[in-house]
Amino acid sequence: LHLLSRRQRQMCIRDRIKAVLLPLDLCNVFKLSYPQPVIEIRRVAFTFEDRPVEFHRQLSFTSRYHYRIF
Repeated sequence: LHLLSRRQRQMCIRDRIKAVLLPLDLCNVFKLSYPQPVIEIRRVAFTFEDRPVEFHRQLSFTSRYHYRIF
């Protein structure tokens, strides 16, 4: 759970992180063998009225990238 302040607007961000396999169609697009383990990060940003205002999904290869939690 993170709190951000942008131009005097406040929002709450919730991240969910888990290990998944890269979908077969994406392996084909990037010419990778299947299966490929990746970290999936799903982020939803909410206003303080608890309204979702942003959704972000990221797939990262752990051999090249790390997710840092502060």
